[in-house]
Amino acid sequence: YSILSSAASMVLLLCKHLQTSSRQIPQGQLVPKRQLCCRPARLQSNHKQETQLVQLAGVPTCRAAAVEAQPEAAVSGMTAYLDTLRWSNDGLVPVIVQHVDTGELLMQAFADRAALSETLQTKLATFYSRSRGERWCKGETSGNFIRVTQVFHDCDRDSIVYLGDPIGPTCHTGARTCWFHEASVSAQGA
Repeated sequence: YSILSSAASMVLLLCKHLQTSSRQIPQGQLVPKRQLCCRPARLQSNHKQETQLVQLAGVPTCRAAAVEAQPEAAVSGMTAYLDTLRWSNDGLVPVIVQHVDTGELLMQAFADRAALSETLQTKLATFYSRSRGERWCKGETSGNFIRVTQVFHDCDRDSIVYLGDPIGPTCHTGARTCWFHEASVSAQGA
């Protein structure tokens, strides 16, 4: 186990390898069974909670990451790969997060080069918040991390899919997914 702490607010206990195992359920489907040791646990103190990014090798990295993110240029092939993507004028690319086992859509956000590089290195879903103007690792404050198993880009290279295994609910509302409002049109409008 790794004990990762901020001086002011939290202690996270996190299994270094974020393993999953599988068990057989009816109808022959395999469903992941998360090892208990792989659930981050938050212990709050009386101090005001602070952001959970730590400066490692000059790169802000999510404190829960078992692997330190290196600068883009220090990772062989990272700059070449990121250069192939079609970034928006704001330097962002949309990211859809999909459950690796069920195929369920979990959330949509945006990533900049540093967030995508960090995700590829740490295997924790990391994004760029347009409203806050900063990078964030999903779960830093809530404890509801998403362990990324694979990253895909589309045929136009202008959007990304993170296939992942959520640790807890994905939506900030506490829902399993952010996609729970069905669109409908009536005589009164939407």
